[in-house]
Amino acid sequence: MKAILSTFLDYKQADIETQIDLFKKLKLSHYMLRRIGGKAIYEMPLDKLDLIYPQFEKIRVLAVDPLLPSFHMDQMDGLDPYNQLLEETVTRVKKFNASYYVYTIPVFDETVNDYNHIVEVITKHIKIIRKYKLKILIKFSDKHTPKMYRYILDELKHKHVEIIFDYTYLYKINEAEVTAYRILRDYIGMLIMEDIDKTGAGRVIGSGEHIPVARIAKRFIKKSFDGYIVLDSSLVELLGTANGQGWFSKLVSKKTKHELKIYNDFIERYTSADTYRVLLVQMAVLSLMFLNKKIALG
Repeated sequence: MKAILSTFLDYKQADIETQIDLFKKLKLSHYMLRRIGGKAIYEMPLDKLDLIYPQFEKIRVLAVDPLLPSFHMDQMDGLDPYNQLLEETVTRVKKFNASYYVYTIPVFDETVNDYNHIVEVITKHIKIIRKYKLKILIKFSDKHTPKMYRYILDELKHKHVEIIFDYTYLYKINEAEVTAYRILRDYIGMLIMEDIDKTGAGRVIGSGEHIPVARIAKRFIKKSFDGYIVLDSSLVELLGTANGQGWFSKLVSKKTKHELKIYNDFIERYTSADTYRVLLVQMAVLSLMFLNKKIALG
């Protein structure tokens, strides 16, 4: 079985109609849901969600990241209210008929010696999510290290709990992606694809020349990874705002000048920088990289 490709669609605070239109135009098979109109799923009014759920009756939702903030282990008095909020959020996710719930482990100091209580809290959270028959993808968060995630996953020993491998997160916390991959490879269910340059600006996949994206991809290809490859591109937002900067910022800001050059280079090569075009170009790269299949750019 080959890996399945998808992308987030919630760029530029896109409403649900815009996202579904992108989903269809990109000919995706699995939908990744995170925000609607710029709002996280867990904080949206229920009456608005009730109007949205029917639109997903014929769409296969791979995973929902509700962006629920992590629980803080130094605030144990708030555990019961948090667990209630988690369950309410899970019920929202379930109504999308999603396969996976994207979960973040609690915030805690990794220098503590006793992790039993932390594992107990996570185990309770997993039980709440599994009660609704959702599988779990753990997302990197709060500067937690690969070794800590491996410890927790080993302790959980749960066949329906996997981890999302996000190499840009690792880069930002100065963790070697090679080591992280070796530590976590047995538990990886999803790979997030993104590219940035040395300034942190988004780039087309494989062109950032700062993170070894091709080398990372080869590890997954060599392993015959059959999970999910998901694009989460900061380039979309960058291109959407770069050309709209004020004249003074364009004149004096090094950051704006750099982003404007990225914008102009993209336009010169691909003619348009609308969201569909930016995503299509990068999905074409991923398709060739992981599936050895070309996608016509038109």
